[in-house]
Amino acid sequence: MPFVRHGDWVAPGDVLCVAEELAPGPGTYEDENGIIRAAISGEVRIDMINYTIEVRGKNAERRLLQPKETVYAEVVAMRNELAQVRVARTPEEALKARAYSGVIHISQLSRPAQSLYEAFRPGELLKVRVISGPPYQLTLKGPRLGVILAYCSVCGHPLQKVDGQLQCPNCGHVEERHLSPDYILKAGPPRKRR
Repeated sequence: MPFVRHGDWVAPGDVLCVAEELAPGPGTYEDENGIIRAAISGEVRIDMINYTIEVRGKNAERRLLQPKETVYAEVVAMRNELAQVRVARTPEEALKARAYSGVIHISQLSRPAQSLYEAFRPGELLKVRVISGPPYQLTLKGPRLGVILAYCSVCGHPLQKVDGQLQCPNCGHVEERHLSPDYILKAGPPRKRR
């Protein structure tokens, strides 16, 4: 028997039923324990003919991220071994409140490090791959994954990629990150002086 009724209002993460009762539909997901939960806020719809449950709401058209999908993440908060990120299908969505929540553990870096701060910093934009979720667990292991936009730790300006390194065009500070080949800002050819 479902924990909710047709027409009930639910929030993300609310328990709807167990997977043996109904199949998950749009706006829902099945967690690792076989519990179907709401992925979005909205109204519960139960289809007893097809044995499905879904949640319809303002964001119902948003499709959940899938394992092995390459996505973009903005680093929101971090400690030495764990980072909290906002994750979405495009860099623009990752920078907005519409993004999903995810985490990156130090074991998911493309190369060994003592701290996540060696790979990226808060506020930076990453290209990552989904391992599982929701809640989304992400990895930087794989081709073309890594930092795609970083900021200077001295003055806060966006860093440019110059000969494989990141350099601040404002103060000249050079920094290291776990870079993606798709890094956004690349320095152009040097300007000729008159």
